[in-house]
Amino acid sequence: MLKNYLSVLLMLGCQVAIGQITYTYDNAGNRIKRVAGTPPVTTGCYTMKMAGNGRFLTNVNGILKVKPASNTDSQRWKIESSGPHVKIKAGDNRVVGVANGGNTEGDILTLQTDGTADHLLWSKTPMPGSNPASEAFVRKNSTLLIGSPLNWGDGDPSDLITDVRLGNDPTYVWGASKWILETSSCPVNPNMPVITTSSSNLNPAINASFTLTSSCSGDCSGVSYVWRLGTTTVGTTANVTLSAPSTPGSYSYTLTASKGGSTVTSTVTVNVTAPCYTMKLASNSKLLTNVNGVLKVKPANNTDSQKWRLESSGPHVKVVAPDNRVLGVAGGGNTDGDIITLQTNGTADHLLWSKTPIPGSSPASEAFIRKNSTLLIGSPFNWGDGDPSDLVTDVLLGNDPTYIYGASKWILETTSCPSSSARIGMSEVMEVANVSNPDAEVVNDLTVSPNPNQGEFEVSFYLESDKGASLTIVNPDGRRFYHKKLIGKGHHTESVNLTGVNSGIFIIQLVTETGSKSKKISVAK
Repeated sequence: MLKNYLSVLLMLGCQVAIGQITYTYDNAGNRIKRVAGTPPVTTGCYTMKMAGNGRFLTNVNGILKVKPASNTDSQRWKIESSGPHVKIKAGDNRVVGVANGGNTEGDILTLQTDGTADHLLWSKTPMPGSNPASEAFVRKNSTLLIGSPLNWGDGDPSDLITDVRLGNDPTYVWGASKWILETSSCPVNPNMPVITTSSSNLNPAINASFTLTSSCSGDCSGVSYVWRLGTTTVGTTANVTLSAPSTPGSYSYTLTASKGGSTVTSTVTVNVTAPCYTMKLASNSKLLTNVNGVLKVKPANNTDSQKWRLESSGPHVKVVAPDNRVLGVAGGGNTDGDIITLQTNGTADHLLWSKTPIPGSSPASEAFIRKNSTLLIGSPFNWGDGDPSDLVTDVLLGNDPTYIYGASKWILETTSCPSSSARIGMSEVMEVANVSNPDAEVVNDLTVSPNPNQGEFEVSFYLESDKGASLTIVNPDGRRFYHKKLIGKGHHTESVNLTGVNSGIFIIQLVTETGSKSKKISVAK
């Protein structure tokens, strides 16, 4: 009688729950353990491999197929919690669901708009004793599960016909309804717009104002932005104006752009520098000037050649030019009259100076005294007017211990530091990292030669062997002009011909399995 009663339960599609364990019953009344409690739902990105034949659930232009491994985004899926159930998401944020909301064996599965209806949700159920560990995906409010019954799991040879259907396998007999989940990087949403970032100044002085900006090409509606320095949010708009940190150093600001559940990130690195000044002689108001690497005193010209950064080095300072060379005594000397030149940055005594205020000076002026010496930076030629030849340095070590001469006193006036405006601090290169895999390694050294060009150029980069990637070229509106699939072989050089396009700005996008980089180019005809 008990078996007959249980058979009726099965015919009615019932399950019996005892404690924390749920059981189903076959037609003979045999009890089969189905779920031990409520399995934990792990959100993340995976490939889904059929236990029966090692083929992978694949998105073939919107049709669900089972295919051999391709190591591409078409076989990467986001498993996302929705209460006790999960959604299975493709890179474009569509989800695996039963066509027409069906709940009948054989109903096909398709990619559908994200939602919370029963036919879009699945119970992710571990298979007891499976090796390797496998899972069943059971439709919400059903006992039917995701399977690939065609040709014993090999699928239909036509890519126009889905291989994936609702199946009836309550005892998990068939390998074509068991799925082995293997962790992977998350798929890149092909519909995400291209986001590029920049800074108004990549080398701001401490506490100086600068602006982080972003530009969007493609469908930019509904994009939200968050700028962060480390874990601290510093802005939530596309562009944000900030004050540079008060300590010199390298700071990376990350923009997270989100749309429809997909996220890309781009990083701008700024090198915060010590304050910048002009250095004016107290005697005649001429300014310390870098004339093609020769130190001169010249009338003010409002150029970077007269801007100097004072960089602390313990109790001393370095006087740093825009090219990062520093003022130093030639030959490491320490004798009155030794010339001062621009030298490679370092910490030797002849490169370091004691910045000493001159008591009672008006306007306030400073002396710069060589480390471990009493000699200082001065311009003795022609009473401070310098030598008429720009090939002869005007700046020497001088002996003026009581600060008598105006040609050895320097009035410091704050100025903007030499600025450059380049994308992402690396010759207009953009990085898009997978938010699910922040440690992902991106491609290196994306270069274009020549740039600008007339439509013919070479793109060079490094791509790990046997890793998949794609090279795409779009205009700022997102229109595609070039697309090529790639398989990594180490260092690549791809020749591109865009001679048929009009002059303008284009964006090269190299998308890999772990991230992407982009670079702006100019085609000028």
